[in-house]
Amino acid sequence: MATTSQIPRKFAITLGDQKVLLPDLNPALSADDIMELYSNQYPQLLNATLTQKGLVDEHLEYEFQTIAGNKG
Repeated sequence: MATTSQIPRKFAITLGDQKVLLPDLNPALSADDIMELYSNQYPQLLNATLTQKGLVDEHLEYEFQTIAGNKG
């Protein structure tokens, strides 16, 4: 019997000038659900968009793209 394995996911967020890779909290959840869970730790994700970057270094990478701007 053949076994299957799931490609691991990682989630990228840019904090300042640094790109940070966050682990997948639960592979059974959708990427949007993961973004919602991480929004507790990173409030800027509340207004972010999610982009799938594809296969990178043997993991499937998603990027949280935050909207940053200046007032006035």
